[in-house]
Amino acid sequence: MTLHAFPDTNTLLEFEMFDQVDWPSILNVPDVCLIIAPIVISELDKHKNNSGNPRLQKRARTVLRKLLPLLEEAARTGKPAEVRNNVTIDSSATEPNVDWTALGLDPTINDDRLIASVLEASDVWDLASVVLVTNDGGPRLKAVKRGIHAVDPEDYIKRVPATEEDASRKKLEQEIQRLTNLIPKLELGFSSEESATNIAVQFRNRPLADRLPIDRLSKASIEVEIEAEKRRRDVAISNARGMGISKEHLDEYNERFDYYLSYLKRVLTYGQSRYYGPSCELSFALRNVGTATANHVEIQLQFPPYSFVYESSHSDIFWSRLDKPARPQPPVPLSARGPFDFITTAARVPSTAPERTQGWFYYSDDRHAMLYKLAKLHAGQVVTLPDLMTYLHPDITPGFGIKYAVFCEGLREPHKGTLNVREANRP
Repeated sequence: MTLHAFPDTNTLLEFEMFDQVDWPSILNVPDVCLIIAPIVISELDKHKNNSGNPRLQKRARTVLRKLLPLLEEAARTGKPAEVRNNVTIDSSATEPNVDWTALGLDPTINDDRLIASVLEASDVWDLASVVLVTNDGGPRLKAVKRGIHAVDPEDYIKRVPATEEDASRKKLEQEIQRLTNLIPKLELGFSSEESATNIAVQFRNRPLADRLPIDRLSKASIEVEIEAEKRRRDVAISNARGMGISKEHLDEYNERFDYYLSYLKRVLTYGQSRYYGPSCELSFALRNVGTATANHVEIQLQFPPYSFVYESSHSDIFWSRLDKPARPQPPVPLSARGPFDFITTAARVPSTAPERTQGWFYYSDDRHAMLYKLAKLHAGQVVTLPDLMTYLHPDITPGFGIKYAVFCEGLREPHKGTLNVREANRP
């Protein structure tokens, strides 16, 4: 009885050349006919044209140079071509035409197409006279479940010896994989739970909130004050023109006043949050769940606009920096004794927090944007960050999101997300 052996692509590429193998001896039968499935030819063609792996490309071309003339001969003569004593070769000329669903196979998976070719061949030959030759576990298991005998060439056939170039390439690939796996992975959450991204807190109301009517605690009320300041400027400019102040000095005063108005609006809005808005204290934790140390870590937090946020342990420092800026004085003529003809008074505006090397600090002029720097965080390490005191604007419902981005060396993209805060006892 002739045994029909279906070698997969890996067997033809990674093991001794098919025409050098004593197939009857290793399969323990008198005669063997190698059957090359269409998917195997297709995969060999892809390897032949793949310049990304020169070794496999060269091997695929060598296999095809030996294989195709034999298969063409079999196609012409209508019978298997002779490879060596008691070994012939043929191809299943067409793609398998089977009920894929009934067989539990997927035609888009190459291994399944090979299994289907073997099963279809069993309709021509007895299933006992068919064998699948593969070193891969997946197709072997699928074959056994469907009554197909499978043989691992590793047990009988020599592998193609690796060249020095192959060994170097494999070593390089292993090193690349090691370095790819050796990366930090940072997770930011609330410190109540190391990875918690949602938390319920008790909000505290400011005692001053009851001293002003509700219409004075809105952003619209700030616009009213800004418009009043603009009218004061218009009056000052009109008076200055009547005093003969030059256009150049009036333009300078106007520029200073615009600068003053922009800061005044910000300070008034932040002031409403500071003195009248609901507040809560938040604590965060940063964990490195990766496999490498994270260096030069930066955490950026964005609270709701016009929230007033500061590090709890530094309240005395930052509280004083919310002073209302001084209104610029209009230009006026000096007496003849002065060395200048005109002078204006600069507006005093709030400055940002001083630059720091550790802890929280503001990374812009906004009091709702915080940044934390950390020199190093080892793999598996968790660090609890200093508490942040957060005052929300009265217009904001006590329940908000904090957008964050975490940066460090070795990360291609920052880790971004949102931490959610809701009021306790609310759904």
